[in-house]
This record gives sequence, C-alpha cells and structure tokens, in this order.
Amino acid sequence: MQNVAGWPTNFAARVVALRWLEDASQSADRLDVGDDAEALHDFRVGVRRLRVVLKAYRPWLKDTVSRKRRKKLDSIGKVTGPGRDLEVQRAWLVSQAPESGAETAARADLLDHIHLAASDASGRDEAVRAFRRQAKRLRSELAGIRLRPLALDGATDLFGPTTATLVRGRHAELTRSLAAIRDHRDDAVIHAARIRVKRLRYLYPSFAPTLPACGAAYHGLGMLQELLGELHDMALLDRRIDEAKGRAREERVVAGYVLLGWRVARARVDLFRVLRRDWLRPGALDGLGAALRELAPCDARVEEPPFGT
Repeated sequence: MQNVAGWPTNFAARVVALRWLEDASQSADRLDVGDDAEALHDFRVGVRRLRVVLKAYRPWLKDTVSRKRRKKLDSIGKVTGPGRDLEVQRAWLVSQAPESGAETAARADLLDHIHLAASDASGRDEAVRAFRRQAKRLRSELAGIRLRPLALDGATDLFGPTTATLVRGRHAELTRSLAAIRDHRDDAVIHAARIRVKRLRYLYPSFAPTLPACGAAYHGLGMLQELLGELHDMALLDRRIDEAKGRAREERVVAGYVLLGWRVARARVDLFRVLRRDWLRPGALDGLGAALRELAPCDARVEEPPFGT
C-alpha cells in the first residue's frame, strides 16, 4: 500500500477499509475449500480489522457506512468467536502429553464435549454468507466515493495526524487497562485489555509498509495481543474443565480433570509472569511514541490521492 498518511482522511479511510474488506473476502473464499486450518482465524482477523477502521474513522465515513451495517459486521464477528475458541482449546489439549491414565481419560472426555459444542456452534457458514451480503453493499458504497482535488489551504484533515490523535486516546485507554491487571485470574480485566490492544494495533498496518516505527508498533502490540489472547484462551479452557468436571461421574475421570485443571493453572501462571515482566512495568508502552512522531508531522503538506483508485 502507498503512503496514505498525507491523504485526506475521508478518502484514505475508504481506501484502507476496502483493503481490509478484500482481505476478509479472500479468507471467506478459503473457508469454502474446507481444508485450510487458518482460514477461520484469518477471516475473523480480516473482519475485525475492517470493523476497527469503520468504527475509528466513523466521523469521516458517516455518509457512506450506516450504523446498521457496522452492527451487522459486529454480529458476524460474534458468531464466529465460539468456533475459533473451541479450535484453540482442542489444539491445546491435543498438544499436551497426558501424565497419567486418569488425565488421558479426562482429556478424551473433554475432547468429546468440545466436538459436540463445535457442532452446536457451527454458524460459520451462515456468518460467511451474511458477510458476503454486507461486503457486496459495502464495497459498492466505499468504492463509489471520489474526491475532487483539494486546494492546499491547510484546512484538510489528513490521515496521519487524524490517526495520531486516535492513537493517543487509545494508548491512554490501554495503559489504564494494563495497570488494572493484578493477577493471572483477572479474566475480565485481561479480556478488556486484549480488546483495547486490538483497537489500537489495527490503526497501524496502513502505515507499516512506509513508516518503520508504525511497523514496529504493530509488531510489538502483536506480541502483547498474542500473550493476552493466550491468557484469555486458558481462562476459557479452565472454565470448560470445571464445567466438565462437574458433569463427570467416574471417579477416575474426575481425578483426571483435577490434573488437567492443575496443568492449565500452571500455564496461566507462566504466561502471567511473562506479561508482568514485559508489559506491566512502568513505561512498557513508551516505544509507541516513535510511531506517533512519524504520523503527526504529516500535516506539513497535503498529498493528493490517486483519484482513479
């Protein structure tokens, strides 16, 4: 992608939204094939990036994207969430070598529960169909906007400085969220921080190819997002183990669930130690300032966008 930082915000936001719309559409096509293990994840990421752009730049897109359209995209993301969570839980369980016969029995029992839950959460195909309906309309709306060349009078909102303002606000929100985390069991707080990381991180990839500090910020926040995501995944798995243990009738299986729960608890503690060491210390997010310095100076001039795009 070209350097969009000096483009008018209401034009650049549409170009970026079209890019993420295309990425999500390609991932949806991969889901049709059925043998791509990462297609669902990539589809969810594509839809999420699109939602972040549409929401963040809402004031500049309000004449194009309706609130109803954004809500439909939100609902598509929610439908595909449980299926992805179950995939992650299944993969983690399969990757672990049981340490006893009891644990082997509990793992087999839990994998059966996950298989049944996955069948109940199979709204993926309908979500893809709903996305394609929205994508067709959204693509037409976004691509139908054309701006005339603007006078260089300094009155234009530029994409770089606009994004820098958004980044400052979201950086402050994320800093407060991380400061509120006290323990590996603070599930709701960790989940809230994870959402804020995504909302901040997905403002950067439009600039990453041409502004190195923005690329570094995107990469660094990706590591934080992954870490918080693993903690969230383990919390969900811990909850599922407790529920399954409560339904178990055989003493051996119950004992196996206790061991599985202990294994998950150890994983959560280990992940939290890394989080505390790398991200909960004062100034852990200070490196993002370099990206802000790259974005903010772009108000020095207006770069005309390629109006034939």
